[in-house]
Amino acid sequence: MRIFIQLTLLAVVGLVLGFGLVESALRVFHLTAPLQYEPNPWFGWGHTPNAVVWRSQDGESVEVKINSRGLRDFDYQHEKPEGTYRIMVLGDSFSEAVQVSLENSFPKLIEAVLSGKQTLQPFRIEVINAGVSGYGTDNELLFFRSEGSRYKPDLVLLEFCICNDVRNNWFELENVDAGGFRKPYFVPGSDGLVLKSFPFERETDASTPIKLWLNKHVRLYPFLREARDRLMSVSSGAPSGIPLDYQVYLKDYPESWNTAWFVTGGLLRELKREVAAQGAVLFVMIVPTRVQVYSKDWQQVLETYSDMKKHEWEIGKPNRLLHQILEQERIGYVDLLPPFLQHANQSGPPLYLSSDGHWNREGHRLASGILAEELIHYSMLSAVSVEENRKTYSEVQ
Repeated sequence: MRIFIQLTLLAVVGLVLGFGLVESALRVFHLTAPLQYEPNPWFGWGHTPNAVVWRSQDGESVEVKINSRGLRDFDYQHEKPEGTYRIMVLGDSFSEAVQVSLENSFPKLIEAVLSGKQTLQPFRIEVINAGVSGYGTDNELLFFRSEGSRYKPDLVLLEFCICNDVRNNWFELENVDAGGFRKPYFVPGSDGLVLKSFPFERETDASTPIKLWLNKHVRLYPFLREARDRLMSVSSGAPSGIPLDYQVYLKDYPESWNTAWFVTGGLLRELKREVAAQGAVLFVMIVPTRVQVYSKDWQQVLETYSDMKKHEWEIGKPNRLLHQILEQERIGYVDLLPPFLQHANQSGPPLYLSSDGHWNREGHRLASGILAEELIHYSMLSAVSVEENRKTYSEVQ
């Protein structure tokens, strides 16, 4: 019995020491850690304020800092300084841009380009990044309604990702992917869209507070969780069916996708209305996916998921439908698919990370250059007073 107790104590001490060494290594060597998010009843979820994590991807380590208001950006006061032209970026993980340093993300690159334009003097340009991973247009509308409008932007730049924003906006598709409700949601009504489950209360169990604490304070915990998910994925065998994010390219949509597009149109209409009510203007940047830009990646997807060969596909369909909505609603936009295709066809440097579908530095650089010039060409930024600019576009709305 005595030997058993000694062996048990040795095992426990060994586990504790081993855990301590691994935990220390993860922190000292800045190995990849997930960002920290927390539930929000008004728009679903957001970053944990003042969180700092290190991420390592494709050989590059990036320090990701979240400011005191939960944005991946520098701290900004709600009150806008006099003589400042303020742009607010609403978007998902492409705007959040944790794959690159803050200064190499497209919001800060746009800020640098516009700040250097003589035609915009004497304005001080501020570009505030409110992008959060997983957001759809519904999250972004609700965020602007409760928090974003308080920054009094002159222009709201909506980053719309073809990859998943449409299905994010319809709760039936979103719940299939997320495994349940995560946020307030909109449904078609007799007179526009109707907001449901607002404010949102997340279902929890007794273990939820413990999981949240572990995720926030123990660096090893998310690694173990991710490893578990990978094992479960491998044990499920070869991939089958059609992943949701590829269904957006179907030539013929099922009813759920038609509804998702209807809701998306309503959300864009409402966001434009609320932005205009604040004296600002809405502009949309359409983000293409890697499979749209690189045909070999699309062919690889078709080979991986055999069920996809039973259907017809139209890779540019979501862009075409989105163009129709934006033009009908008289919302300015730039679609990055044509210039990205041109870049790829000219054998330019890769625009996306090899490890996932997000932009690398080159992708952010190319996008920011195109967008900055488009904004100036669209005459949203000019050497006129901010008040005149607001008045002009309020009349247009």
